Amino acid sequence: MLNRKVTKISYGSDPVVLEGTDSSGESFSIKGKKVLSTIPTGVLKTGTVEFDPPFSQQGDAGKRKQDAIDHLNPGQLEKIILYWEDMVEDEIFWAKDNVHFFVHVAEDETMQGNFTYWNNFHRQNGAPMLVAFVTGDYAMDIQDLTDEEVVATAVDRLRSYYEPDVVVPEPTHSHVTRWMEEETTKTIYTYAEVGGHPEIHSHMSEPLEGRFFFAGEATFERHLGTVHGAFYSGVRAAHLMLDKWWRPVVYEFLQYYFPFTSPYCRRLFL
Repeated sequence: MLNRKVTKISYGSDPVVLEGTDSSGESFSIKGKKVLSTIPTGVLKTGTVEFDPPFSQQGDAGKRKQDAIDHLNPGQLEKIILYWEDMVEDEIFWAKDNVHFFVHVAEDETMQGNFTYWNNFHRQNGAPMLVAFVTGDYAMDIQDLTDEEVVATAVDRLRSYYEPDVVVPEPTHSHVTRWMEEETTKTIYTYAEVGGHPEIHSHMSEPLEGRFFFAGEATFERHLGTVHGAFYSGVRAAHLMLDKWWRPVVYEFLQYYFPFTSPYCRRLFL
């Protein structure tokens, strides 16, 4: 089932049919009673996945869902991870022990989002590692740069904060996310545009025809734009999809493997 690209979902009648291509380019078709979609909003807005019937033609619930997609936008953010493998405690140049993150106040408004927010992973797991957040226009600008150029810019920004008093060495390892251009994401989180109504995220999660269900960070209004929000949305969708006699079984599974979900799951499944 992995490494398959879905290009069409037909849900107007039973069974639901998924069509697409596998990693070798061969076409495939899968049928089932129900389907759960976690397609990111950024991908939904590109129209690369066809829905039959189109949401706009699927009654009031479908129209509400299409309206939600139209008025939700993909967030602009990338992360740059810098790791110094051989760095010892005395060589760590940032305030490693008492802060989870630090923010550099931009010199002017045009620099906001340009490597101004940094997550201190040493506080979390003891590793000499920083994660920079690049947002807004700068997140779009780095799409035209190579990973090496992005990392060099990040290190230069760090040096502008600390040097000449502190030496900032070159990182031994680095990683640049490319969520904005990745075909299967096209975003990192979702936000409602100005004028969006409060129910917009509830409309994103609304099932269609009793066989087409939805989950993902954009569908869980209590914790938008978060990993745990996406997780809980999947739990909620599972509750809606399962026959009643399966629900206690799933609850026991979640309680054992994901105990932090227990209060929320108890309200849903028991």
